[in-house]
Amino acid sequence: MADTVITTYCSQDDVEQVFGAVNVQKWATLDSSDTSTTRAERITLAIEITAQEMDDWLRSAHYTVPIKKNVVKGAETLAIHPIRFLNARLAGIFLHDNVLVQNVDPKTGQPLDEVTFARNSAKEYLNDITTGKRKLDIG
Repeated sequence: MADTVITTYCSQDDVEQVFGAVNVQKWATLDSSDTSTTRAERITLAIEITAQEMDDWLRSAHYTVPIKKNVVKGAETLAIHPIRFLNARLAGIFLHDNVLVQNVDPKTGQPLDEVTFARNSAKEYLNDITTGKRKLDIG
């Protein structure tokens, strides 16, 4: 199987612009032995995962993905900027939500442990796929 190239719409700098570098680095740290390389890899992974999620959402709205940057006379147009901002925002939220924090069940208001929260999020995502709310690019 050939490697798939994942298109992303933002950089680590963009995520740090939205949430602050200190916050992003803190959220990307899951273990006291994490290095700057480990944190950078985790941030890149968050950007890639959320870019793919965005593509799934946009595909279900009949957009052609990945969204292409429009180049006019060698300069990037503003059309991509909202997409870049959304990718940065979602990547930061992804990092934040994976830190060991107290999460609350939106239906009951009761605290959820991190594993239950992750399980419920994964099941909701899969439900979105099976109901056609998200369209995957899997051939």
